[in-house]
Amino acid sequence: MPDSSPVSQRPRITLLISLLIFTTTLGVYFSAWDYPFISLDDHLYVMENAHVRLGLSLKSLNWAFTEAYRHANYWIPLTWVSFLFDWELYGTWAGGYHLTNVLLHALNSVLLFLWLHKSTRMRWRSAVCALLFALHPLHVESVAWVTERKDVLSTFFWMLGLWSYSGYVEKPGVFNYAAVLVSFCCGLMAKPMVVTFPFVLLLLDFWPLQRTALQKKELEGSRHPKIIYRLLKEKIPMLAISFVAVVVVWQTQEKGGAIVSLMSLPLEMRVRAVPVFYVGYLYKMLWPFDLALVYPYPPVTPLWKTMASVTALLGITYIAFRWRRSRTYLGVGWLWYLGTLLPVIGLVAIGPQGMADRYTYIPLIGIYFAVVWGLSDIHIFSRRMRSLATGCVVLVFSALAVLTIKQIGYWQGSKTLYEHTLATTENNWFVHNLLGMEYEKAGDLIGAEKQFSAALGIISDYPGALLNLGRVQRKMGRPEAALASYQRALLNHPDHAKLHNNMGNLLVALGRLEEAIAHYQKALNTKPDYAMAHYNLGSALEKQGRLVDAVGHYLEAIRLDPLLLMAYNNMAIAMYRLGDTARAVEVLKEALSIDPGFQKGRRNLEWMQKQ
Repeated sequence: MPDSSPVSQRPRITLLISLLIFTTTLGVYFSAWDYPFISLDDHLYVMENAHVRLGLSLKSLNWAFTEAYRHANYWIPLTWVSFLFDWELYGTWAGGYHLTNVLLHALNSVLLFLWLHKSTRMRWRSAVCALLFALHPLHVESVAWVTERKDVLSTFFWMLGLWSYSGYVEKPGVFNYAAVLVSFCCGLMAKPMVVTFPFVLLLLDFWPLQRTALQKKELEGSRHPKIIYRLLKEKIPMLAISFVAVVVVWQTQEKGGAIVSLMSLPLEMRVRAVPVFYVGYLYKMLWPFDLALVYPYPPVTPLWKTMASVTALLGITYIAFRWRRSRTYLGVGWLWYLGTLLPVIGLVAIGPQGMADRYTYIPLIGIYFAVVWGLSDIHIFSRRMRSLATGCVVLVFSALAVLTIKQIGYWQGSKTLYEHTLATTENNWFVHNLLGMEYEKAGDLIGAEKQFSAALGIISDYPGALLNLGRVQRKMGRPEAALASYQRALLNHPDHAKLHNNMGNLLVALGRLEEAIAHYQKALNTKPDYAMAHYNLGSALEKQGRLVDAVGHYLEAIRLDPLLLMAYNNMAIAMYRLGDTARAVEVLKEALSIDPGFQKGRRNLEWMQKQ
């Protein structure tokens, strides 16, 4: 759609467009405000996170900045701080956390419009880009999933950084540069995917900021490489921060076991999949149907598909290079897409997914403005064609809004989301396992066993499914089958802490305490901060009469998880048996101060006080 309106004219229109973008986004995502948490990771971030549930305090803030990286394999303190604020505001009401995500997404959309408007002097084109960002179904995952607060929050700082950079270009100075640097650092502390920010700023120097042209006039007679050098030089502090961030992310992800090894996923397989993923995201942008929570990493990528994808990518690159002078935005948008997607494109495989809708949240912005500016510059958009072009834009946005509302509907509950994912993907072992846990929670043990078995039919040594299968078999009264499942899992995953912990629980139930204790200790050797393993080891030691050792492990469990009330209860009983009744009473009072409804602790306290 053609646009020639200068930024300085009609500020009321700019304000009205901002309000339209904001309210439209809120309206489309309205249903998400009342959705529950989902079982994938939301418990890790909120409902079962003792530090978040203790609320905002100096202690919890210290945890967010110094210890929380162990919980999600990321150093994302500002994301944790946002959850601490949410806990103070909403407590256990999941809708409040969704509301925060939706508000951040709406703000991001408005900031994108205002930044593009300020930088290009093109009001309507900027509005179209912002609405594409606001309404595209691919972005539902980033907004409707509480865990992905890190997406919307990091992008909020990304947008502030772009706005600050435009201000710095207009008026260079230490203060304006510091604003860019602070925004970038805050973005990294919300999610490290924004590590590509300084490279994007270099692209923006070409378009829309056109700093290369300005520098060329300033350095009359100088060669072009010298201009690039000056622009690159001012990015050095941010590039250094990016390098440090990459190292930190690699170390935390590797320690947390999130990075898939080269043995299980060879580098050749990853390289062959990368071009297919790049094209796949573009296809989903143009045809946003059958979107899913997890797209499993393909076991084999056919060579023909890789070559076809490479050809398509090279073709687009050639067009962008061919028109680099007359339509610079094509090259900038294309390189924005390629570069910002690079950290999550699959060269380093993190988690079970090959692709994920949330990965497109920032990268597709480059495609949006390349397409919008490209179509608007086509000469067939004469005056008499503007009405038709406007009608097409309205039709596209209406379709996107309908698809987005439909996609949001799949997030109304874990079971609905997982069943939809299985209906739209193949060989999804990860989601079969998740759905099995939903059946187990609902009491359908037979259905759970079928789902865990389906996951193992795809990946026979998947430890998560074997662990869950063993737990369900135990609940079904088949301890020997459960034991076999755990042994099968430990054969290929001897350092899996949760497997050792569950094996220990089963052996305790079978009366084999010495073997159980050995497994709890192996769990703690692998994961020393495993609160439940400390608690279970303490319980086993207490059964053996080793009360002093048991108290030590209960204390450690409470330090790691201050809301683990049964640890308080068991520790108090062990202390009472050791003759320290006064201390036992204080421990139970502390537990009841955390949760006055803890009836087991209250009964034990009343009994001890009568003695």
